[in-house]
Parts: sequence; structure tokens; C-alpha cells
Amino acid sequence: MIGGDVKAFTILGIDGSEDDEDEVRYLILDPHYTGGDSNPKEIVKKGWCAWKDPAKHFQNGCFYNLCLPLTK
Repeated sequence: MIGGDVKAFTILGIDGSEDDEDEVRYLILDPHYTGGDSNPKEIVKKGWCAWKDPAKHFQNGCFYNLCLPLTK
């Protein structure tokens, strides 16, 4: 879970290229989603869950808090 100046979201996955370290995408779930859709395809279609380019998704000059729960 991440929150900060302007956004809150959950990172569900990371996709990167072994050949190009700059090529990274994050699978982002918007925690503000309140719909009743139980169909994952509809949630993706509406943009509540999508792969995001960090250069476009994260804003320069903003801080982000990262919550990493520890498990036993």
C-alpha cells in the first residue's frame, strides 16, 4: 500500500525487463474503488486496476509512504 501527497494505491505486481532496467511497470489497484463489480474484466476495463508506467504515474516532488506488512 502506498500513499502520499496526491495519491493512494496498492501495488499488486511489478513487471520488468532483464534486458532493459528502465523498462518497469507496476500493476496498480486503486483503493478508492467502491463499485459492486465482481467481474475482474469490468474492473480492469473501467481503469480501477491497470499496468502503470512509473514515469507517468509517480509525480516528481511528491513524497510517498510505503507500507510493507511483516509476516511471521
